[in-house]
Amino acid sequence: MSRVLARLVLHPLSQSYPQGFAVAPACSSLAAQGCSSRAATQKDDLGSSRTECGGRRAQPPPSRRSKRTRAWQLVADGMAEGLGATIVQAGSTVLREEADDVPASMLGTQELKDLVQTMVDTMRAAPGVGLAAPQIGIPLKVIVLEDRPEYIALLQDGLAEQQQRQPFETLVIVNPRLSALTNQGARFFEGCLSVPGYQALVERYTSVEVTGVTPEGLPLKLTANGWQARILQHECDHLHGCLYVDRMLSRSFSARGGGSRLPDDVPRPGQPCTCCHHVDAAA
Repeated sequence: MSRVLARLVLHPLSQSYPQGFAVAPACSSLAAQGCSSRAATQKDDLGSSRTECGGRRAQPPPSRRSKRTRAWQLVADGMAEGLGATIVQAGSTVLREEADDVPASMLGTQELKDLVQTMVDTMRAAPGVGLAAPQIGIPLKVIVLEDRPEYIALLQDGLAEQQQRQPFETLVIVNPRLSALTNQGARFFEGCLSVPGYQALVERYTSVEVTGVTPEGLPLKLTANGWQARILQHECDHLHGCLYVDRMLSRSFSARGGGSRLPDDVPRPGQPCTCCHHVDAAA
């Protein structure tokens, strides 16, 4: 592991039960105001169009170039032996900024492999089904995800089928880019390891395509449906400074274990919907 984590101020791990874009039976939806009100497009400092979650025009962090250099230097320093990572909690700036692309010079390095292993270990310890590098304080575009049979076994009867949830092995994507393959979506409860103890309905596309590279730099392209598509959207949001609470149906926001009765005016979990929001803030 590397001194990167030793030199970051990180926050304590979230609660140990399966939750968030973690394990729990939860799902997602755009903002409380609906899909169309949540997209606002701007140009970033590299001249590419960028969509900001929640319709707000966020200012790019100062000195993006120097931030990239610092990120590389932190990871390239190598991970301190035996040091684990904790999950950064909502309120930390790193969760609200656009993460940086992993530079080509970092692909295939031991430093990147160590970072990925730390992320996988942290995700499993939480436990969770996905984690983005900003959630352990590293502002780089790296995500890890997996869904295990033992996680799915915790669901209520029939819920896995309703969520189109199937187990899949560990997936690591560097510099991921998402695109929606349909405008069809679904509403389910979602939570987040960086916002422990809470959940809300979020609308997500039911089918997406993700492109990127492996930690070794090999091209990667994947079509995902159902729950895997939801996890990908949730984790990629983290890379653009967006939390699920920015996309949630706000009147469904509730504490986990606090009862499942929703107000009458809130759509029921599992209902289909039509989505129109951007899934990739860098697109």
